[in-house]
Amino acid sequence: MNIQSVYEISGSVGLLYDDVPLSTFADVKPFVWAILLFRGAVKPDEVIYSMIHLCNSSERFTDWEDCPQDYCNVPRIQWLVEQTIGQMTAAGILLYDQEKDLWELNLGENDKNLPTIVKAVAGVDGSLPSIIRRKLEGSKGWHSKIQESSY
Repeated sequence: MNIQSVYEISGSVGLLYDDVPLSTFADVKPFVWAILLFRGAVKPDEVIYSMIHLCNSSERFTDWEDCPQDYCNVPRIQWLVEQTIGQMTAAGILLYDQEKDLWELNLGENDKNLPTIVKAVAGVDGSLPSIIRRKLEGSKGWHSKIQESSY
């Protein structure tokens, strides 16, 4: 077996299912959230690496069908991840840290993003990232804010 054929295997799912559907933005978000909840920040490559063995093999190559003109030179999975992180940044949930070259979870002004973050935590029965807990501990009445956002 050569390296190209190994790369084309869809991973643990590909051997069981011949047809792995194309990924969507909704498929990417849980991978982004998993990394965010683990450490409070994310890089697109981390999401791509965590998804690459589960996605359709055609999503790993450039010049994919129906690609937006500016993105035909990148794999479809990279485009999906970058767009998802871009949507979360536009919504104010993430902030780009140029010095560290990563996107950080953002509580927002007056902790307006806390309900969204708590929903993500509750959805996976997880816990708030330590960086968010430290920020909340520094603000007054953080217990009541979490209670209010879980309703």
